[in-house]
Amino acid sequence: MKRHLRSLAGVLVFGWVRFRRLTERDAERWGRWIQDRPVYFQDVAVTRRVALPHGVRMDCGLVDHIERQVWVHGHWDLGIHRVLEAILRPGDTYLDLGANIGYFALLGSTLVGERGTVVAVEPSTRALRKLTHHLWLNHCRNVLVVSAAAGASWDRAKLSLATEG
Repeated sequence: MKRHLRSLAGVLVFGWVRFRRLTERDAERWGRWIQDRPVYFQDVAVTRRVALPHGVRMDCGLVDHIERQVWVHGHWDLGIHRVLEAILRPGDTYLDLGANIGYFALLGSTLVGERGTVVAVEPSTRALRKLTHHLWLNHCRNVLVVSAAAGASWDRAKLSLATEG
């Protein structure tokens, strides 16, 4: 019974936050609040579907920094976004090293088109789950996902993950 009440509280709080227009500061505060109370949100998908330029969609939460920026502003790193729009053409091959949740891989996929290819390299299993979800959500057929790290030599290394957020 307690678990259901906690989940209901999470649903109510998130339902309220989800449809509000948040400033960056408010979104960061809510992200910390959600992260500090995992018991309330364990059964609640704390995400919102965001429509991006080029018809791309992403499911973004408030805890992760990149997702929070996309939630609030509708883009991530507008400078790189504009550079990719200026240089990528249909039929190109685009290599996204450290693809993370897939923002630039998705953008690249639309810019290089069906005849082009995007290679998205991401070593983190946490980010890889979000990346593959976003590729599935957008029906991307021109993206090759490589679950590995990129480096100057062939070797094994320990991947240290930052805490989410």
